[in-house]
Amino acid sequence: MLTATHRTALGTSTLALALGLLAGCGGHGSSVSGAGSSFRILTLSVPNNGIWQINRPIELTFDQDVDFSSVNLNTINITQLNGAPAAGEFRLKSSKVVVFQPACPTQADFSDAGFRPNGVQYRINVLGSSQGGPTVRSTAGRPLTSSQVVDFRTPVSALLDPTILFIDPQLGPPGAVVRTDSNNLAASYIELGGDSSVAGRRYFEPRVVPAPDLGADVPAGFEAPLNLYSDGSTRVVVVLALNQPVDPSANNVNPDNVRLEYEKQDGTWEALAHTVALTVNCNGTGSEIRVTPTGILPQGRRVRTVLSSNFKDLVGDFNIVPIVVGTFVVDVATDPGTSTAGDGGDAKSETFSLSGTQVGSFEDVNSVLATPRAVWGQDGKLEASFAFDGTGGAPDGQFDWVVDGTFVLDTSFALITDATQTRQQTVVNGRVDIRSLWVKPTGILIIQGVNPCTILCSGKLPPNLLPAGTADSGVLIQGLVKCSGTNNRGVVSFATANIPEQGAAGQVGGGDGGTGNYLTTQSTPQGGPGFGPFGAASGGGQGGESGFNPNGDTLRRPGGGGGGRLNAAQMERSRPTCPDQRMIGLDAEAGFNGAPTSTGALHPGVPIGGAVGPRPFVDTDPNNDFWGTMVTAAGAVIRGELPNPSAGAGGGGGGSACPTASFPTTPFTVTGDEKGAGGGGGGGSLRILALGDIRFGGLGAASRGRIECNGGTGGGGENTNGINRIGGGSGGGSGGHLILQSASQIDLSRCTSVSTTINGATAWGGLFARGGQGGEGDTGSGGARANGVETIPAVDALPPNSYPTTAPAGPCAIVDLANDAANTVGGFAVPVQFHFTNVVGNANPTNPKICC
Repeated sequence: MLTATHRTALGTSTLALALGLLAGCGGHGSSVSGAGSSFRILTLSVPNNGIWQINRPIELTFDQDVDFSSVNLNTINITQLNGAPAAGEFRLKSSKVVVFQPACPTQADFSDAGFRPNGVQYRINVLGSSQGGPTVRSTAGRPLTSSQVVDFRTPVSALLDPTILFIDPQLGPPGAVVRTDSNNLAASYIELGGDSSVAGRRYFEPRVVPAPDLGADVPAGFEAPLNLYSDGSTRVVVVLALNQPVDPSANNVNPDNVRLEYEKQDGTWEALAHTVALTVNCNGTGSEIRVTPTGILPQGRRVRTVLSSNFKDLVGDFNIVPIVVGTFVVDVATDPGTSTAGDGGDAKSETFSLSGTQVGSFEDVNSVLATPRAVWGQDGKLEASFAFDGTGGAPDGQFDWVVDGTFVLDTSFALITDATQTRQQTVVNGRVDIRSLWVKPTGILIIQGVNPCTILCSGKLPPNLLPAGTADSGVLIQGLVKCSGTNNRGVVSFATANIPEQGAAGQVGGGDGGTGNYLTTQSTPQGGPGFGPFGAASGGGQGGESGFNPNGDTLRRPGGGGGGRLNAAQMERSRPTCPDQRMIGLDAEAGFNGAPTSTGALHPGVPIGGAVGPRPFVDTDPNNDFWGTMVTAAGAVIRGELPNPSAGAGGGGGGSACPTASFPTTPFTVTGDEKGAGGGGGGGSLRILALGDIRFGGLGAASRGRIECNGGTGGGGENTNGINRIGGGSGGGSGGHLILQSASQIDLSRCTSVSTTINGATAWGGLFARGGQGGEGDTGSGGARANGVETIPAVDALPPNSYPTTAPAGPCAIVDLANDAANTVGGFAVPVQFHFTNVVGNANPTNPKICC
């Protein structure tokens, strides 16, 4: 078996709120197939619409040798319907067979399983080159042309019965793997000095004379060091390679079931203090457990590792009697500078004279902490810290910024004035350094430009500015703060095939939309891809494929552009069937395919809509898809995958419509092709840091408080007669990245969802970072109108099998109580919204929305 593998896959509290935000909808054309190719899939082991155990590997057999470097979750998509990727790893079983091994859980509730249990629906989408994105390739460099899509769901067991949820890959109880061949690295061993390389291992091997009470032996002459705190080179860890996955619950993986013992006297064994961690499940030999002794090992004694009779595999199989894995002897202390046995000691002295990665420093720079890291000094001090560099603003640290009416802050360069009109500050590269911020109920702060924006508030509003009845605040948002991507207006000209349709601008670091009709002297085969955050090329939604047909305008409609994407889809209701689509912009959508009568410019079939853009999260863990750190309800601290705050991505451009019998239009004329629209712009990157409270809303009906970091809408393609939209609609930009951080608290108790009017614009209180709706398609239907006017969800063009469906008789036309009860947690008959329920401060409690 080849061993090549690829691994695949916000913190909120009263002190920090981070929203890493969503996806643009696809543009509309005027479902995915591809032409035959010399490189294709022969078999896929999952039956369509079948039930698949959560640890069961998936095999894909190709007709040629596979270039394994082209295999990843971008070319073989395995996702939930909401876009969340499956966690696991790819490997080559043979030169033509690719295996995806879903990650087995290491948590007791199976929440980190590669496939989630209890009827979660997954889709395997093996992308062909006709879809315009990356594909699996053969070793000869040929792309996979034909796509293949298979749906399946996981087994259902309310009690998490392992015999239902898992397939047992190895009959019988769990056992440790002992090295019988010097080439076998996947066996149990002793790790020395924290060195995980092969050189730092001493493998267990069969004992010459079997002894059940001792188990396997170690290499001749080996004695384990003492495991001193003061000397890292003496650290000892026993790593058990087991022959199959095991039950990950704490009732199974614990020091009582995986024991570390020393021989007190002949035949009498005593427990040693130690910790046990399941580090790998469903990988290599099956699973891996690390047994770490706590403190000094007993000198000159034999130490053994034992699997108790209560230790179980994934499906509950166990050994009738305890199994001794292996035994080793511990060295003895010696007099300093000699090999003479004598007294020893263990101590650890820290002078705080070296820090960070300096040679000799003991500072742990890799641990994930729930609180700000202390300053490990080089002058004998350890000091508290808070990562905040605001000064309160020049010249004296008393700059209070009040926004009333409309103010536009450009992140390249802007000039702001404080509340007293006596201080001014130059804002460069989006960094605002002030004491406090108040956006009044009639205030609109529009943030735009190419750079992200960071607002640092080091104090609080002075009493003479603070509204009556409002608690002390460093940041008070009662009006509107907006850092959304630009909407695309759609194609508004006729017979101008020599002029590109530029994508709408992303704002505050968001990516621009892709360009429609980017070729000006010949037909454009596909709309341009949107840009990712901070201008990353091709990091947004993909362009729709152009189409051709000489027999009529409506017969040649092309594919629409795909939506940009940042985070995974966040449906209001994540049903296994009929995902809720009653709020636009909470999921990324691909562009719709072109007319059935149209032929694609890139392949002999219906023009294909652009794929959704890539996400910035690439590791195997879907639980760390954010920036910063998060403390779970169980107290675990998780570090987010993003190294820095992100922003939204632009939508893909729509394809062009060519009135010819072949592609490209020949001869090319400016009056020939109908152009596809440019994509919508990505939402911005806004970070507000305050030492004081961050508050939303206030007293009075108009004091709602709202921040928008939405993606811009896509646009409709070129018309030929009225609003018939023959050119391809474009994809919307994804929502941006909004981060609120307070050293005190974030207070939404006075922020409500009741509609209000801010300077003539209807708005709701809350935090919004939705993706923009895709541009309108056939006869102006199904998507955003010109100037960013979104349709109501009831007339939005929806992906297949979504609620509410556009087909009244479809399976998702009505979702009643019985349907909800069968397919959702809690069985809500009335759909819910994303909201906080507020009681404090409101005579009639209402709900501020958080739509991201």
